[in-house]
Amino acid sequence: MHVDLKSGHSIEITPVAGLKAKHRDAYEGAPKIYMKFNEKGEPDMSDMPLSMSLAKLQRNALLATLISAWTFRVDDEDVNSPLLPVPKWTGVDIENDESFGEIGLEDFDQIEDILKPYLAKVVRKPDPKETITAVSTGASKDQAAASLTG
Repeated sequence: MHVDLKSGHSIEITPVAGLKAKHRDAYEGAPKIYMKFNEKGEPDMSDMPLSMSLAKLQRNALLATLISAWTFRVDDEDVNSPLLPVPKWTGVDIENDESFGEIGLEDFDQIEDILKPYLAKVVRKPDPKETITAVSTGASKDQAAASLTG
């Protein structure tokens, strides 16, 4: 589906009705945490990139499966400048992910607005009928107090 942005740029994006399991898989599968272990077998989190935004990673992975073409250029002021490479989800990571960072804020805000109905479809909503409720098998407050005094 062709979408013209206010700036004059355009994107080719899969229509919402065209969403498939692969789109949800990319959204859910983008965040990955790799754990290292020290020689004692304990988790070593010393160099884990905890600052990464999971929401940004999921958004970009979904966009990388949805957008097939665009008119953004390496230098938007130069019509002869090459097009920015369109990011692609490889199933493991996002190829050319840095291209998203080169899109102007007004255009990117509009793309994020376009993305909202897609997110409504791919994000799983828990079924309240299937929710498991935790049940305490521990001592009541009165029993705990009695054990401390007697």
